[in-house]
Amino acid sequence: MIYTVNNDNIKKTAGVIRLVCGVLFVLFCFFFIYCIQGEILAKAQFVYSEGLTTYHDIMTPIIVSLVLQIIQGVVYGMARLPQKFYALSYFPSFLILAMLADFNEDRIEHFYMGTWAWVTPLLLLLYFIVAQVIRSMFQDKVQDRQTFDYIITPNCIILMIMTLGTGLVSNNNDVFLYELKTERLVAEGKYEDAVNVGERSLKSSKKLTQLRMYALAKQDLLAERIFDFPQYYGTEGLLPTYDTTRNKRVLPSEVYSYMGVIPGRGIKSVEQFLNIIMNGEKKRSNAAIDYYLCFQLLKKDLKAFETVFYDNYNPESMDIPRAYQEALLLKAEQDGDSLSYIPQETKERYNAYKLEKAQYLSERAKRNKTRQSFGNTYWWYYEN
Repeated sequence: MIYTVNNDNIKKTAGVIRLVCGVLFVLFCFFFIYCIQGEILAKAQFVYSEGLTTYHDIMTPIIVSLVLQIIQGVVYGMARLPQKFYALSYFPSFLILAMLADFNEDRIEHFYMGTWAWVTPLLLLLYFIVAQVIRSMFQDKVQDRQTFDYIITPNCIILMIMTLGTGLVSNNNDVFLYELKTERLVAEGKYEDAVNVGERSLKSSKKLTQLRMYALAKQDLLAERIFDFPQYYGTEGLLPTYDTTRNKRVLPSEVYSYMGVIPGRGIKSVEQFLNIIMNGEKKRSNAAIDYYLCFQLLKKDLKAFETVFYDNYNPESMDIPRAYQEALLLKAEQDGDSLSYIPQETKERYNAYKLEKAQYLSERAKRNKTRQSFGNTYWWYYEN
């Protein structure tokens, strides 16, 4: 599409350029927040409003996009850039968007700008200096050799550069974003969705693991699926350390309340707390028993696990969760016993695990190769 910019259509050309740039910016801004950075804004909104307001998946990106578009309009009115460089009027809006997208947990919780405190005013100062230079050098003069393509091309290039720059400085830490989304879904009671967040990734964190374990427990699946997820943190990944911090959407007190008991001030560790529950006179909840048994599995203390399991459950009258089946089978092999109530399918899979492991001489090869097929079993966790 090529036509000459002249006195009759210059207003139309300016309108088209503004429309194109505006649509491109709003679309980018909306999908950037909705698809990538929404969880960061959701957590920031919760912390700064002290939980009084709720993040909306659709309305928040729309509102932010419109506000940044309004800011662009004000900037353009002040800078009065020539049409060839009209897209530069979006720089402050992109700068604000980049600041919002660069939040991390520390900045959210302590509300400070970090390097943005001096980078932002410096960039804005440089921006307005450059805008003045451009305005003085390139005036919107009607020239027959100027075409619409000649004007729109630099604007699209400028938008693309600022879009890439915003993406590069934003927080793209997968695990952090998994944490935020999992925390939000757990707080909303969407436990099944919560455990599906990043389920194919081998990356994890202690907080993410703790949230996943709680989401599984709320579905009575903790002992069934605990090893479907990486357990890099052992017992520390099972329960959060109890504290009274209020800027979390899922408080440690909520997790402990689900177990039926909240730790007292004298409790120094999760293990101490669980031992008090199991040795106390009060009736223990099924959730507390499962947490204790899973704690022993993560600790790789099969003797303690076996003792508590048989004290609380009759294996011949229940469907034994998968992690318990695998642990009991492993303990029975160590003791030279056989268990009739372990399903044949589990026994066959254990034999397949041992056969595959025997194919490799080096410990590293055994660990890496068996992980592909048996990484979600207690046997693999216990031996690695």
